[in-house]
Amino acid sequence: MKVLVTNGYDVSDVVARREAQRCLANAMYLKPETRKIFVDVGGCNKFVSALKASTSKRDGDDDFLFGRIGFLLTAQKELVVQRLLNDDRIMLDLVKVFRCSSFLMARF
Repeated sequence: MKVLVTNGYDVSDVVARREAQRCLANAMYLKPETRKIFVDVGGCNKFVSALKASTSKRDGDDDFLFGRIGFLLTAQKELVVQRLLNDDRIMLDLVKVFRCSSFLMARF
């Protein structure tokens, strides 16, 4: 899991990063206990940092992966939700993402 987190958030190669994030999302979907491991190895911190750093330079694949991982992280973990909203103040970044996505969808 730690290798996937590193490759999913610390690698500059877009293809490798997305594949690692797909593996992370699949693991969290198929084995819910891996969600805790993801948080324990620092994945939540990297997820938040990546989301905040890329609000203006993502495409649909990135948005899908962020959304899927975010959903799986928060599906059954009240503490993760509280942390994301209170400590990381991620709500403003999510609003930016969805406004940008809505704007783009309206143009096409």
